[in-house]
Amino acid sequence: MPTLTHLESPDVLAFPSLATDLGQGWIRRPRTNRLILARTPDGSIAEWDLAADGHLLVVGPPGSGKSTLVTTLAYQAAANHDRIDMIVNSPRSELPKSVTDLGIRHTSRESLREVVTDTLAEVRRRLREHATAETGRRLILVIEADRGISHLKGASRMVEELREVLRTGAAVGVHVAVTALEANSVCLDTTTREMLSARLLVRPDIADEYTARILFGGADLPRTRPTAVPGLGWVNASGAVTEVQIPFIDPAAEVSLRRHLATTSKENN
Repeated sequence: MPTLTHLESPDVLAFPSLATDLGQGWIRRPRTNRLILARTPDGSIAEWDLAADGHLLVVGPPGSGKSTLVTTLAYQAAANHDRIDMIVNSPRSELPKSVTDLGIRHTSRESLREVVTDTLAEVRRRLREHATAETGRRLILVIEADRGISHLKGASRMVEELREVLRTGAAVGVHVAVTALEANSVCLDTTTREMLSARLLVRPDIADEYTARILFGGADLPRTRPTAVPGLGWVNASGAVTEVQIPFIDPAAEVSLRRHLATTSKENN
């Protein structure tokens, strides 16, 4: 499992957000064991509370902001380096170099089977040692659940192992975030989906509200319908369904991280 580079003072990092105007401090002072998912219309933030919600599901069409959200989560994990490790599986694009330099691990779709097996082994080890989520580093596995996963060798076994991680992992500080184009895809069946209790639907096509009903059941949705603008949608995390907008990271965030890494490297030498 990856180990993040230890930084003495994460407060010097700046993570601007262009789309939501949350300011440079929105990500550099994360609350303990919580990651910011989005901003609500009233200016408050919607958080993924790792202790309360366990695992996360993000659904949306191409260009809706799912990959952007994964990048923001990675930056937050880096800023919260003393508590969280993160592994990101993506078949198309890698994380910014500044994030991987901080220890966030990126893997390909082809290696997902091995990563899930390793994650399950970590969960079982923590269970044997009677660890709790509060006694060690939290581990977050981010999976991009595209259709190709169902064709991977050993896919059925991988899904079974993933379900075991979902059933038992949160109690020992191991969490999963899944991004998907559809709420009921081949690789995201009902059993697996129901274990992902924090749910985010971005830029939805709600002509018949089909996907929204799958994700949120009979809950009342906000009156305002999200438009086709990337990053707009609904979230249900520790409560009612709320309209949200995903923060977009300014490239200056990566520059800021690189400068800090260079400064830290000189000081260590």
